[in-house]
Amino acid sequence: MRRPLGGGVDPDVLLCMGELTRDELARERWLSSRPVRVLGTHRRGVTMTEPTGPVRRAVCLVLPEGIREEADILVRFALEAAACTPTTRFILRSHPLLPPEQILDRPESKGRRPANVEVSEGRSLDDDLARSGSMLYRGSSTVVYGLLAGLKPFYVDRPGEITLDPLYRLAEWKVRVESVQEFTEALVADDRLSDEARLVAWQTAA
Repeated sequence: MRRPLGGGVDPDVLLCMGELTRDELARERWLSSRPVRVLGTHRRGVTMTEPTGPVRRAVCLVLPEGIREEADILVRFALEAAACTPTTRFILRSHPLLPPEQILDRPESKGRRPANVEVSEGRSLDDDLARSGSMLYRGSSTVVYGLLAGLKPFYVDRPGEITLDPLYRLAEWKVRVESVQEFTEALVADDRLSDEARLVAWQTAA
């Protein structure tokens, strides 16, 4: 994305979803003569208010991507986590390219849906954010809007892989977990934090 290819295929203008990408591309010397514009994203709803603070809700929003292999990894993790934390509700918000039944009907997931797992159907992103307190994610950039809405992000990492984390620059508020045990322990640790400590960490991240 960053290197010139020549042959008339280099861009005349670059459109980005946000300011961070725009600023990174604008620093590339060969792109300095080309306009870089922020196009935006449909996921930032017009009803979304300015962030006010972190929330406490025993509800985890699961954000799989529209890639089957990636969705399988995250949904399997969420189903196992739900079975281990019955006091937390899990909301599976599927990607438009991959309906939930295509994930939950997979042999490795079928019949393993605990009672505290709900599939979000007919709800907007704003609705799901407003009823959640944390997020499980991997490569979905929807996590950015969840963070701004006050949700705690938990990135499901896998040993030895190149990170897919859209929040890769974030050192505060986000937690990386490699196992369900780490995730459940991190949930408990977050619940024990004072409101003041959570607010400071969230403000830095936001």
